Amino acid sequence: MFLQNLISDNYENISFKANDGIILKGWFFNADSQEDNDKLIIFVTGATQNRINTGYYSVLIAKELLSQDYNVLMYDNRATGESEKQYNFWYLRKPGYY
Repeated sequence: MFLQNLISDNYENISFKANDGIILKGWFFNADSQEDNDKLIIFVTGATQNRINTGYYSVLIAKELLSQDYNVLMYDNRATGESEKQYNFWYLRKPGYY
């Protein structure tokens, strides 16, 4: 069983492009509500962590948010997990590049 299945079976693998073209990957969990829902929580991890960082109880928090009818997006920062491996020297970049 994968970590995402511990959160919910109602998820999809996603990828999106950062401002500088780096591909970031993650999971989108859709709340199991019966009505359309535009509530979204985006998990942002520490600089060297990825979406499966269990140090901040991500599984429990995500499950609770889904039970409260929030959609949840969890992704890997650049150079972590499954996202592309270009380090983010944020202090050297122009504003707006993440």
